[in-house]
Amino acid sequence: MEILFRLAVLFIPFDNLKFAPSAGWATISPILFALYAISNFKELKQSIRATKNYAFLIIVMVIYSTGLYLFYEPDIANTFDTITTLSFGIFLYLSLYIRYIIYKNDMKKDLKILIFAYTISFFYGVVKFVAIKGNVGFILSAFQLVERRYYPRLAFTFTEPSFISIHVAGVMYLLYVSIKDKLYKKKLLQLVCLFCALTIISGDSARFLVDFIIVFSLVVMKFLVGRKVKLSKKIMICTLIVIMSGALLFQIKGNTRVTKMLNGDSYEEMIYSDPSLSARYFRINSSIHGYLNEPYKALFGAGLGNSYYFLQYGYDDALAEFKNSYIDEVAGLADQKTNQLFCMPIRIISEMGVVWFSIIMFLIFFKTIKNKENIFDLLIIIYLYVQFDSYAYYTFPLYLFIIDYRAYRRRKERKELKEQSQLEEMNMKKVICEKSNGGPNEDNAVD
Repeated sequence: MEILFRLAVLFIPFDNLKFAPSAGWATISPILFALYAISNFKELKQSIRATKNYAFLIIVMVIYSTGLYLFYEPDIANTFDTITTLSFGIFLYLSLYIRYIIYKNDMKKDLKILIFAYTISFFYGVVKFVAIKGNVGFILSAFQLVERRYYPRLAFTFTEPSFISIHVAGVMYLLYVSIKDKLYKKKLLQLVCLFCALTIISGDSARFLVDFIIVFSLVVMKFLVGRKVKLSKKIMICTLIVIMSGALLFQIKGNTRVTKMLNGDSYEEMIYSDPSLSARYFRINSSIHGYLNEPYKALFGAGLGNSYYFLQYGYDDALAEFKNSYIDEVAGLADQKTNQLFCMPIRIISEMGVVWFSIIMFLIFFKTIKNKENIFDLLIIIYLYVQFDSYAYYTFPLYLFIIDYRAYRRRKERKELKEQSQLEEMNMKKVICEKSNGGPNEDNAVD
């Protein structure tokens, strides 16, 4: 069922589809990746056996979470949603394993499809940007017909403007640093630059401006720390930083949301100056107060799908600190069993506890260091997940597979070198043996 995988890759940039089953992250790619893995059932079992350490860890976590349900009554809808999204993330990893390690398919063909899809997404964004600025009514009406959640702002083909960062840094950049083919690296870099440039010019995503500064800083640090840099490249980097800083300052000056945040005298004033940011921060702050109010419970969590327990434990304390007039969303959380915290570390702690969160982070860092992966790429991924909490999203399963695929290629290369060395050694012994016996044609020699 190769067509399923190719369709899954094709639809990765399109997560605002009218016909998608999810009202939030409106995408069909995770479903297609899961169907691809299941349709290759024999290879699916093989991939699970080959990654038995992951399988064991997941099984232990599920059993642990099930045990917590004895103390915390699970919300059926939340539990189902959590298990479903977690399964989609697992199936994504397994589908990549099946396709590239078991079947040994060429990644370039799939990369070509993905680059084509993101190119379509970019030009879609260009048309929408022009239509918004020109107030072209009939074109905007067409966008409203095809988009699940219509925003009169630039979001390309993504769910909303805040998703631009996780597509640019969490998919395109991650693939750029992971592949060796110069042509595809060039195309991915061009796409990253185009998406960043148009988003900055539009000024439609305050979050992207902040994300860009942080991610760009980590990329520069990675480049300067990771290798010896020639003077010419240092000059080029400094020039690029100056240009980008100028463009960002110009855009920030005209962006009232960012300007209001920067004018705050403290981090609290900066956060509460923006309605959307303050509402998201409230969920995090409530959960943190919940941990402080129930520290022993926070050590062990409330189980998968039960992250709302700690939000409610700290709701009153966080509400007393809330300093924004945008109160409707916050008020609705008082007795709502919400499972959206918009922060993966907070979600994991609330569901699995501080102990499990510490174990998971240790294993991730250990795996990264053990395989000599660049720590700055991991820091970028962690930063993205600080403001995003979907188990099904592509970034972490993709990153994990990239590490494992590189390790697989290294093992394969070492094995091939060892076999070649053994073959050469055998040939050398054969030649020495023949010489010591008088040559290979000695029996046929004429007296």
